[in-house]
Formats: sequence, C-alpha cells, structure tokens
Amino acid sequence: GGTCVKVTGEGGKVKHACDCESASNSKHKFAGLFCEHSSTSLCMLPDASSIGGDDRTNLVGFCTNGGACETTVQMDGYHPGCECQEGFEGEHCELTLGISAPDSVTLINQSIRNDDDDGSNVFVFSFSLVFASLVTLALFLYVKREDITHTIRKRNLAFSSATLSEMH
Repeated sequence: GGTCVKVTGEGGKVKHACDCESASNSKHKFAGLFCEHSSTSLCMLPDASSIGGDDRTNLVGFCTNGGACETTVQMDGYHPGCECQEGFEGEHCELTLGISAPDSVTLINQSIRNDDDDGSNVFVFSFSLVFASLVTLALFLYVKREDITHTIRKRNLAFSSATLSEMH
C-alpha cells in the first residue's frame, strides 16, 4: 500500500491521503484512493520497455483497470492520459464512473505533496494570531484611554462650572 501523507488543500485545510509512489515497484505502478489499483498498461515507447529494475518506478504514464494509454511517452515524459474501460474514469482509470475523487486524491495526482510546508504554515498561522491579538489589545487600550480622558475632561468641566457658580 501507499504511504499516508498530509495534503494542504484550498483554504489551507490539511487532509490525509495515500501517496501511491511508495507502493510502486519495478513491475507495477499503483493508483486509487488507497493505491488499490495496479497498472495494467504502461505508456512507454518500445525502446523504453527494455528498461528494467528500479528505473521503471519513475514512469509516470500508466493505466489501471484495463485502460489503454492514449499515447506512449519517454521514460521521464508526462502522463498522456488513458482511455478507460466502461465503468471507470480518472487520470489512470482508477475511479469508478460517477464517483469523484476526494480533493486529497486530486491534489496527490497533481503532485502537490510538500510536507515541508506544514512547519511554515503553522508558523504563519501562529504569527498571524499573535499579530491580530496585539492589534486588538492596542485598539482596546486606545479606546479605554480615550474613555478615561473623556471622563476626566467631563469632571473638570463640571468642577470648573461649579467653581464659577460659587464665585458669582
């Protein structure tokens, strides 16, 4: 099976998904929500088919569930897409027709797998929270100071009026 990884989706929401690269070996690539679909077709040019061993694990073009490659590619080429058998869909024919992939699977398939961002996202969030708290505190203190200043002025004005009344 694949390795569980954290994926940051839209709005910074962190989800978990399976990274199927770790499930791949020299004979098969895997796809699907739980990396449960083994490749049934590799989209390599004939001269690339002689490549064996671990080098084949870098292949990006493959289809599952009896899908056929739309075209063939060099070893490090892009995934050309698959013509899926009836009842299947998806980039590698890994999805049952009519059941869309969760965002986390889509993000994994688009190679958005940067676990290093987790630390920086936490830092940015923490910094933003502290900054917002300080701004709120400063605004509260300013309003409080203005309220106290207004009260003192009001008392001074009342005192001045009373003093003037007594003098007359």
